[in-house]
Amino acid sequence: MALRCSIGRSSLARLGSPLRSIGSLSDQATAQQAFGALGAGPSVFDAPPPPEKDFMDLPPIGTYRRGPRYEPLINVPPPEDPLLYFLTSMLMRHGERAKARRIVSKTLLYIFTFTRSPPLPILREAVLLASPAVRTSSFTHGAKQVQIPFALTEKQRTHYGIEWLIKAANARTGQRLAERLAREMVDVVQRTAAARGLQGANAPKFTGTLGKKAEVHTFAMVNRGGVRIDPAAARGGDGITTT
Repeated sequence: MALRCSIGRSSLARLGSPLRSIGSLSDQATAQQAFGALGAGPSVFDAPPPPEKDFMDLPPIGTYRRGPRYEPLINVPPPEDPLLYFLTSMLMRHGERAKARRIVSKTLLYIFTFTRSPPLPILREAVLLASPAVRTSSFTHGAKQVQIPFALTEKQRTHYGIEWLIKAANARTGQRLAERLAREMVDVVQRTAAARGLQGANAPKFTGTLGKKAEVHTFAMVNRGGVRIDPAAARGGDGITTT
């Protein structure tokens, strides 16, 4: 049985015409010109590939966590500052993040207006000075309440510091939250700098954010006898349990 097929004239013309080259002379000249603009040395395609390195062979670095940690292959900067993002999240109400971002931006502007200095380092210092190191939890032991101090993680410390700064700013007189928050941050940094070196009876009595932090630390020191200590862990380290 014979098979019949039909081929158009255009298809025959394409079959009969010579094949075109993949890259024309003009494209090759453009590529050579582009490679030459990168440098007068040899082409990057002529150099041998670098030897492959196993990412698991990186030396471990010291850490407080269990198990070894390895250095990252590349340090990718975050899209925005993590502290400003955290502050924005704590200022946000009813999902209005754009409004909270404007408050943070105006706070930085007010800090610069009050100090004529870069605002971000001052904001970082204020949050660091306002952040507590411990918290105290109440437990029932028999028929009495026992207060036990616990160490805070870095994120918990930052959370308490920002929360106290916002509460102290709300207690200030003023129309705009950004201005009140900026004044509280500048006040925290200035009062801490002025109180350095003063101890005993000469130590000032702080109010606001620093007063809340001093109150929490004093209460934790009074109840330091209730700190839980693991005897097995005390032989190998500090032995203080944290949450």
